[in-house]
Amino acid sequence: MDFTANRAALYQEMDAVYRTYPTDTAALREKYDAQSAGLSPYDRKLLLYRIAIRNCPVHIFPHCPFYYEMDVGKNRNAWMGGFCNYVRETSDVDMTDFHARMKDRNMRNLTMGSSFADFDHRVPGYDNLLRGGLRGLCEEAERLNVTEPDADRRMYRETLIETAHLLRELACRYADEAARQASGHTGEVRDNLMRIADTARRIPWEKPATFYEAMCAILFTRESMNALEGVGISSYGHLDRMLYPYFVRDLAEGRITREEAYSLLCFMLSLTDGRFEYIPGAHIETSTTVMIGGQDADGTPVYNELTDMIIDAFAEHRFVNPKLNARVCMGSPDAYPEKLAQLLLTGSNVLAIENDEVNIRYLQNAGVSERDARLYVGCGCQELTVQNTAYHSRAFLYVNLVQILLDTLTKHPHAAFDELYAAYFTALRDFLGELIADCTPFDAVHVQVNAEPFVSLLLSDCIGRGKDVTEGGARYRFKTFTLVGFGTLADSLLALREYPDRTALLEGMRRDYAEMEPLRRSLENLPKYGDPDVRPFIRTLAHDLSHAADGWTAPGDVPWGTSIFTYWAYGSFGNRTSATPDGRHAGTPFTRGGGPSDVALARFGVTAGAQACGDTFADFTDTSVYDFTLPYSPGAVDPDTLAAYIRACIGLNVPVLQCMTVDKEQLIEERDRPGTHPELVVRVCGYSARFGLLRRPVQDEVISRFANRI
Repeated sequence: MDFTANRAALYQEMDAVYRTYPTDTAALREKYDAQSAGLSPYDRKLLLYRIAIRNCPVHIFPHCPFYYEMDVGKNRNAWMGGFCNYVRETSDVDMTDFHARMKDRNMRNLTMGSSFADFDHRVPGYDNLLRGGLRGLCEEAERLNVTEPDADRRMYRETLIETAHLLRELACRYADEAARQASGHTGEVRDNLMRIADTARRIPWEKPATFYEAMCAILFTRESMNALEGVGISSYGHLDRMLYPYFVRDLAEGRITREEAYSLLCFMLSLTDGRFEYIPGAHIETSTTVMIGGQDADGTPVYNELTDMIIDAFAEHRFVNPKLNARVCMGSPDAYPEKLAQLLLTGSNVLAIENDEVNIRYLQNAGVSERDARLYVGCGCQELTVQNTAYHSRAFLYVNLVQILLDTLTKHPHAAFDELYAAYFTALRDFLGELIADCTPFDAVHVQVNAEPFVSLLLSDCIGRGKDVTEGGARYRFKTFTLVGFGTLADSLLALREYPDRTALLEGMRRDYAEMEPLRRSLENLPKYGDPDVRPFIRTLAHDLSHAADGWTAPGDVPWGTSIFTYWAYGSFGNRTSATPDGRHAGTPFTRGGGPSDVALARFGVTAGAQACGDTFADFTDTSVYDFTLPYSPGAVDPDTLAAYIRACIGLNVPVLQCMTVDKEQLIEERDRPGTHPELVVRVCGYSARFGLLRRPVQDEVISRFANRI
C-alpha cells in the first residue's frame, strides 16, 4: 500500500476507534479480582495476560499494513494504562509511608517523583526476538528446564513459556479479525488484510524472514507490551540497524522495492501522530522514539539507505512524533550529519542528536560492557536504555539542585565560599542518601508490585537465570537520579563566589530584585557557565555531582548514579523556586538540560556553549542535553556550516545536541493570533509539539530563548 495515498483514510479509521477511548474495564477487573487471591506474583500477571488477550477487543485498521492495537482501556493520549496497570494498582505491598515522604519532598520543591523505580522508558530485547521469534525463546526455556535442579527457576521459565504462547494466541486474534474484515473489502485493501491474516498467524511466533515481517514483529511487541505489562515501552528501537539485513535480502531476491520499503516505514512512523489527539493547552507526551545511526555491537558505523529513508519520511510528511533520535559517532560518514543538518533547517524540530562517544561511556560507568552499550537507544526522550540487556530506572526521580542550594544558603548565609560549597554537597549527598534509603527496601519486593514476564522473556539472561527482570534477571540493573538545574546552579555558585557584597546579594534575592535592577544586571554580567575562564570550576562541579550518590548502597543493592537530564522539570521546578544568586527572577525556568543559560549563549555564542559542556559530564551514568535555538529564515544558517558544527560537537564530546530552528516573529504571531502559523513545530524539551497548541507560559518560554548564529 502507498502511504501518501492511504494516510487520510488510515487516520479516519484510527480516529473512529480512538475517539471511543478510554473504554470501561470494570468487567475485566472483576474477572481478575475473582481469581487472583492467593496467587504468586507470576501467576497474577499470567492471569491478567489471559483475561486481556482473550477478552479485550482487537482492532485492525484496513488501510494500515500492521496489526498491534488491543483495547485495554487506555486513554487515547497514553502509551500505557488501563487494565494493564491493575496488577500494580492492587499490589499488597504497603507504600503508604513511602508515598507520604515523597509527597512531602515534592511539596518542599526538592523532588518530582512518587515511585521507587522507573515504570517507563523501556525498550524490549528486539534483537533477541528477531533472532528466533517467540518460538526460539520458548524452546530455550524448555531446553534449560530439562536439566534445571532449582524448582523456582523451572517455575519461572514455565511462566515465560506460557507468556509466549499467550502472545501467539493474541497474534492469531489479529489474524482472525483481519480475515473477517477482508470479506467486506476488495482490491488493495483486501490484499492488505489478507497479508495481515497470513503474517499474524506466524509472526512473532516464528522468526521474521522479510523486511515486512520484521517490522510487524517490532510493532506488535512494542504495542503489546504497552497494553499488557503495566510499564511504558518507549521506543521502536534501533530501526535502521535492525531492519537493514532484511531490506537488503528482500531487495536482492525481488520481494520488495525501495518505494515499498519507504512506504512501510512511513506507515510505522505515522502511527503515533494518528493515535494521539493534540489538544490545545494540553501537555502531550507520546514517549515514543525511533533510533537511527551510531554503530552496531562491533563498533561498525550504522548509516544506510534506511537511515536516509527515515529522515526523508520526517522531512516529507512533517511527523511531530515519534521523536527522531539520531546517534552519531566519530566514524559516521560526512553524508550523515549533512542529512541531519538539512532536516534541522526545514524547521521540523523533532530531532535529537545523540553522541555515541559519550553515551557509551556513560553506560560503561554504570557497569555495562562496551559491546552491550553500543546497542543503546534514546528512550522516552533521550534517556539511555541498553537494548536487549538492561533494566535501568531513570527519569523517574528528579532532584532540584537549585532549591538545595537555596536551603543551604539560608542556613549558612555568610559562610565563606569554600565552606558554603562543602555544606551544599553535604546537604545534597545526605539528601540523595535519604532517597536511596527510602527506595531500596522496595527493590526486594518489586516483583510483588509488578512482575514483568513479557519484558523478561525478551531480555538477555532472564531465561538463563530463571529470574524476572524485577528480581535481577537481566544482565544489568541500575538506577539514576535526574539532577535538574545544572546551569542555574553553576551560575549561582559563581555569583556567590565572585560578588563581593553577600548582604546586598541576599537582600536582592529576598526582594526578587524589585527596584534593584542594577544589582541584577551586575549579577548577570559576572562570569557564567560558558565562559572559558571558569571551565575548571564547572568541571569540578560536574565531577562532584556525578559522585554525589556514591557510597549509599550496600553490596547486593541496586546501584545508583546521577545524570544531568531535565525534561520539563527545568520549568516545573523553576516556576516554584524563588530568586537565585545569578540574577534569575523567582518563578522563571532554570537552564535547560546540561547547557549554559541563554544569557551565557548570547554572550559567548553556541560554539563556546558546546566547548563548555563537552567533556564536562564524563562521569555520569546517563546523558545530558545541550539545547539551543537558531534563526529559521532563508540563508540564516548554511547547511554545510551546521553539518560541520554537528561533527564538531561530536568531537567535543557534547552528549546530546538538541538544536531548534525557528522564526521568532512567526512564533509571536502564532501566540498572539492563534492559527496564523498552525504548521509551526517546536522542540519544547524532550518532546516536540505544534507551537499553537502549547499553553501560553510554555509558548513564552520558547519565545524567550535567544536565537544565535553559529
